[in-house]
Amino acid sequence: MKLPFSAQISAALAVFILALPSLANAQSLSALQTALSKKESALTTLNNRIESYAQRQVDAEEKLQEALADLGSATAELDAATRSNATNAQTLQTLAAKKVELAKNALESRQSRLNSAREKYTALLVEKQTTEAEIKAFSSVIAQRQRDAQAQAKAKAEAQRQAAIIAAQNTSITTATPAPAVPQPQIAASTAQSAEPKPVAEEVPPTPRQLHAQKMMDELNARVKGADKEGWRRYESLTLRVDRGDLLEFEYLGNHQYYAEVELEKGKRRIKIRSRTFAVEVPDDEHGHTFVVIYDTRDKYKAEFSIFNKSLLD
Repeated sequence: MKLPFSAQISAALAVFILALPSLANAQSLSALQTALSKKESALTTLNNRIESYAQRQVDAEEKLQEALADLGSATAELDAATRSNATNAQTLQTLAAKKVELAKNALESRQSRLNSAREKYTALLVEKQTTEAEIKAFSSVIAQRQRDAQAQAKAKAEAQRQAAIIAAQNTSITTATPAPAVPQPQIAASTAQSAEPKPVAEEVPPTPRQLHAQKMMDELNARVKGADKEGWRRYESLTLRVDRGDLLEFEYLGNHQYYAEVELEKGKRRIKIRSRTFAVEVPDDEHGHTFVVIYDTRDKYKAEFSIFNKSLLD
């Protein structure tokens, strides 16, 4: 049984909130800013996908109504054939019954597609709400880090100023008239000590694969920015198939860009899109991971295929 929409959001946010303190303490300011940038890019992609599924629901609902009308017509035709006294009444009844069966199958397929679109739309809304909360949290942590850095710099400057004053006072005292040693002010020293930044884990630079994945997403977001998702498209429906598995429908994001997410098993996989087949090697440690597939069809004769592990965007 699936959780209600609000419960899904609450559960997702609870996991992130629990992890936030350790995440904030473990990362440098620049690492946090990089993470924030990635989340903002992810939110842009999510908004495009949500628009795509909103339109898919509209299309699916229209197709469902057409299927209902076809079933009504087929049922009426079967009723007429059943009441017919014609010599070929049995043949008419058989043909009409077949039409009813096909219409029912089409209706079931259309209903399933609509349900799938609604479920995915809801899941994307949950992911969007979570991402927005993460962006807000990262922004808050970064702002606090920046305030702390400013306070530390101010405290350090004050400690240096106090030290300079004390040094000047000591210099002015003649050796002929020894004076009691002036104790160092403890407040300034204490402030300077407390102003030292907390140690953070050494920042690990992004790998070439991470840089590539982020580049692919940034370029996709740029291509679909402001694109019309309801107008003409090269393929009304585009699907992919992994090996001999089930068909998976792409999401249309506008400007001839198609997007899909698919789980892949380790080893050599073959992804077929229309008449083209692409070979993909999945490492053992990425077995069962979700991969992003981008199919850029701006070039009618040679569409561009891109694929990467979605976890590389985290």
